[in-house]
Amino acid sequence: MRLSNFRVPATVIGLAFLSSMTATPANAAVVNFNCGIVTCSAYLTRNTTKEICERLCEYSNASNAAIATAAAAACLPLGGVGAVVCAGAGALFGGFFIDKLNQATNAGQCLRIRYTNSSPPVVTGLYVDRSGYCKN
Repeated sequence: MRLSNFRVPATVIGLAFLSSMTATPANAAVVNFNCGIVTCSAYLTRNTTKEICERLCEYSNASNAAIATAAAAACLPLGGVGAVVCAGAGALFGGFFIDKLNQATNAGQCLRIRYTNSSPPVVTGLYVDRSGYCKN
């Protein structure tokens, strides 16, 4: 898949922008971040992974556009970069995003979203995570 041909729905961009305007310190507890030189990872906590999974489960067989819109709404409470990369993962990976949320939730683990350390961030991978960055 060529990322240069990927278009993010306007709904995702709009919700991501709004989330960046409403981020509060309380949102920091639901996503943990770790950045290197080239990439960063956002670790959704176990509870956040489960909550977002519960909101998106009904969309598992929906179109990528429907999943992108639903993910943008479900990820909005994360605020800031967390909301942007979460919504971006839903828009880019669609059903695979929901599958990874389900896997992480069923394993009692966190969803790790890897993205480029750039502006705007580009999501490059989704993982079920059990590292020390995975919190309750």
